Amino acid sequence: MNSIIKNIKRSTQIKVYAPHFNIIYERFGNKQFKLLDVGCGPHSVRLFKTLFPNVEYYGIDFSNEMITPKVKHRMNGYYELNLNDADLRELEDNYFDCIVASHVIEHLTDSIRLIERLTKKLKPGGFIFIEYPGLRSTKIISANKIPFVRGTLNFYDDKTHVHIYDRNVIAEKLNSSGFRIIKNGYRKNYSYLFLTPLILPFRFFSNRFFLRGSDLWDFTGFAEIVYAKKEI
Repeated sequence: MNSIIKNIKRSTQIKVYAPHFNIIYERFGNKQFKLLDVGCGPHSVRLFKTLFPNVEYYGIDFSNEMITPKVKHRMNGYYELNLNDADLRELEDNYFDCIVASHVIEHLTDSIRLIERLTKKLKPGGFIFIEYPGLRSTKIISANKIPFVRGTLNFYDDKTHVHIYDRNVIAEKLNSSGFRIIKNGYRKNYSYLFLTPLILPFRFFSNRFFLRGSDLWDFTGFAEIVYAKKEI
């Protein structure tokens, strides 16, 4: 019974937590694969290794005191880099099966150059997933103006956001680097939307009576996604 409950919980988290988890599961399932998490933060490795027990996990982040030695120990490799000017020479070319850069590029001044460098780190046949707030996010009401909502709902709610990227420019860069675009559009997780009547009350009470702006991203068109496969 415990294993059944555990599998149901895992399946639900994969489908509703964030779009890239479902995409990764569709591509790799329970297989072994090498993943590079760009802008990993302190919590992603635990979540990835819970949802994908056979993942070989590598993380990149800027100096972050929350990424403790204990967190680094869970990773197969960790690179502390300033992504604004990193040339990524520390990472092996043609090594990773999947690269995720979720809500990273908006914090950087020249992410197109970073994306070009990341493409060299993927194996032929590998996948890259990029998610970030696009131009539409600047037109959404600020989370600060909505009762019981905190965090980021408008691009400018986060003072560390420095640049808005055009997803077509990102797609063109990937195309020119030998990638086939699978998705180029807005984030819309239909599993999450379907389960919203259950998810939002749970998050509201578990957060002690507020919602995070990210809880509403799938409704608002806040985030754009470019997802592609390396063909050569």
